[in-house]
Amino acid sequence: MKSSGTAVVLLVMVAALAGCAGGASSGPVGTVPSGNGIAVVKVDSKGRPVESKLSDRQKQQIYSLARRDPLLSEMLKGRNPEFVRSGYWTGKDGILFGATMDIQFGNPGNYFLARWPVITNTEDVYGIVEDEGSRVVKPPKTGAWPEIGTRRVIENDVKMISILYDLKARQVADVTAVDSELSFPLP
Repeated sequence: MKSSGTAVVLLVMVAALAGCAGGASSGPVGTVPSGNGIAVVKVDSKGRPVESKLSDRQKQQIYSLARRDPLLSEMLKGRNPEFVRSGYWTGKDGILFGATMDIQFGNPGNYFLARWPVITNTEDVYGIVEDEGSRVVKPPKTGAWPEIGTRRVIENDVKMISILYDLKARQVADVTAVDSELSFPLP
């Protein structure tokens, strides 16, 4: 549906991802069943979310999608995870990339030489800002989408992680330990 410049799309299929970034579609962009139904997010004609936050139903559906990611599923095994926060993950221009989630572990985890996903083109996606956000050294590239690579880490006594879930790739794009005793990224 489209009315007054707002396209309705699924949380898992953003208009820009389906080739309709200009908002030319007169109906729903697509339908992707996910668990108990379909999470709908309104985005403007440039692919930016209109709502300020995810609804409870959308949160549950994105949690379900993220838990299906093989790497995240393995990380959460035996940890008694609790999804404590979630929201939109957008670029500097507000384009919806996916969701961000914080996951607290009931049973802390240790990860020795683990391979975790990481965004490899952060300068293209976010640009470079110095002086505590007051001076843009390099602006983000227009239309840049996060590229997913891997990094090796040593993380001990991890109590909470923050993840970025890429809706285009339908996978976890970045994992960061938020609360741990020892954090040691490797090249």
